Amino acid sequence: MVGTLEVEIIDADIIEALQEIITEAPRLARRFVDIKLKGDLALDMLERFRSLTPPPQTFPLTWPSAKQRRFVMAKLRGDNNLPYQRTGQLQNGWRVNFLTESDTILMTLDNEAPHWRFVVGGIITADSVRQPMFPHWFDADEIVLQFSEMAQDRVITFWTSIVDAPKGTFR
Repeated sequence: MVGTLEVEIIDADIIEALQEIITEAPRLARRFVDIKLKGDLALDMLERFRSLTPPPQTFPLTWPSAKQRRFVMAKLRGDNNLPYQRTGQLQNGWRVNFLTESDTILMTLDNEAPHWRFVVGGIITADSVRQPMFPHWFDADEIVLQFSEMAQDRVITFWTSIVDAPKGTFR
């Protein structure tokens, strides 16, 4: 099962503003989206996610309940992974995709590791999915939001450079 974080990086308002750029400089606009957003941004994001590895776990582990401890230990025993060894599946399993709809561009971050959401979720709360035995792993939602903001900043900067250029410059 693939886990997905989905973020709207370019919403309807920005798409509307981009219509002016697409009319004025269609090839440049396409290159910008393909290279600066789908290329550079995706590579930067993958590099960031793949480089984030927390330090080894400190012992003893704190378990919310004996039931959870038994479940996890049984799972690790069943996977023949005791003592537990990191496989790198989570760290190396990240993929970035872009979905273009009529009035938005969505960026999705996928990971094929079945346990990804238990490890890199948001802040740990009483009802969160993230497990407290992984306290040093990063918050994937927060990093995706940072990259979404970077994408919007890049679009705005690009839009400004096209709008401020003399008419006909990019034809």
